[in-house]
Amino acid sequence: MLRTLHRLRQEDPDSFAGIVISPDNTIELLVTASTPATVRAIDDARSSAVRVRVVEGMKHSHADLESLRDEVLRRHADLKSRGVHITEFGVDERANKVRIGVKDLTPDSAELLAREFGADKIDIVQGREWAPVART
Repeated sequence: MLRTLHRLRQEDPDSFAGIVISPDNTIELLVTASTPATVRAIDDARSSAVRVRVVEGMKHSHADLESLRDEVLRRHADLKSRGVHITEFGVDERANKVRIGVKDLTPDSAELLAREFGADKIDIVQGREWAPVART
């Protein structure tokens, strides 16, 4: 069933914005707009007795956010040389943005990121360094 919903990612990348589980354990299919491919996926999912809710009106497709995430990765070294030390980043489907964690976040670094990547596409948070811990 999840495979059916994820298939939308390939079939309808401009509409597919993600899949999340709501607090009542309903699967929420996030879309920018409902399309025939969305309707087919929902019909398939519901035929397997799974509770699915379509959440329309997401501003950004998952493909667009992944592309932006990849751009953040490509520009990581350049941003660090400009004083913006990114320690974490990834697509936040529920927020419909790319979440970027910045070590020692300042208003200037937040403004630079908003200008470079689009304030409506990113969520900037205070990041921190991390290191893996070996289990003993």
